[in-house]
Amino acid sequence: MSRKTLIFLLLTAGALYGVGRLLWPGQRSNFFTTELAQVDTASLDRIVLHHSGSTFSLKREQEGWIASKGAMHLPAVQPVVNELLGALSGAIRTHGMVAQSPEAWAKYGVGEGQGVRVQLYKSKVLLEDFILGGQPETATFLRFSGQRSVYEVEELPLDRIGRDFAAYRNPDLLKLSEGEQITSFEWQFPDTLYAFSKSGNNWFCNGLALDSAKVLRYLSGLRHISSKTFAHDFDEVEAGRYAFSTLNLMSNRTEEPYTIECFRDTLRKPVYFFRSGNQAEVFFAEDSTGLYRRLFKNLTDLITEPSRQ
Repeated sequence: MSRKTLIFLLLTAGALYGVGRLLWPGQRSNFFTTELAQVDTASLDRIVLHHSGSTFSLKREQEGWIASKGAMHLPAVQPVVNELLGALSGAIRTHGMVAQSPEAWAKYGVGEGQGVRVQLYKSKVLLEDFILGGQPETATFLRFSGQRSVYEVEELPLDRIGRDFAAYRNPDLLKLSEGEQITSFEWQFPDTLYAFSKSGNNWFCNGLALDSAKVLRYLSGLRHISSKTFAHDFDEVEAGRYAFSTLNLMSNRTEEPYTIECFRDTLRKPVYFFRSGNQAEVFFAEDSTGLYRRLFKNLTDLITEPSRQ
């Protein structure tokens, strides 16, 4: 069906829709539904999303989806990608046209720079290009880019489609598997190394006896470390200049240690920046009350009472 034929049908539908609104105010008229588009997400290999003045893309690769924004290209969080694909998959249906005038676009959140613009590609061919407007859990409206008509559409959840770039980024600095235990760890500072080791049920730091119960509580807080405060403007060039401390953790499941690096720039706020060895290109920003305090406790808090005497 051509777009012109579709528009003719929808104009007719719009009239019927308006009659239905008059006859049954406050209720949706369900006697006419038509299909605007059919999306086969299995065939898509690239999705571009424009939202709140920001643009990013998702590209299907053999090893999974890659999220890209500017010069940043990162593995996308697959469950979030799956939710987006599920939200876009299948038929896009409407009960009718609600507006044709550009002056009315803003009312429905589909004007230039409004809403969420979605571009769907297959083998570099643009299959669909539309703008979604409205509010989560309310009616959703759609306008095809370059066209005037606005449609009220069904089952296109804005809360999933309108997620920002950060939602597709892995927020984890460390995540231990079920049953995995830390067997030793190190705090590295510019002029000091604190090596923590275990003998039997007792923990020691550089030969100094520690309160083992406190060490276990400290380690239990490190099983899953994540942050949503991505540092977009901190990169590897700056990292070398501001290296401050490193946490290395050895576990009973891995040969190589888990590594979390900390960087400090006293001229910025927040002061501390972090990255994990598993995501060397991703930095997080936190202040002294956040990740830094959690990762690098005051050593005196872990020393046993007899050792302080």
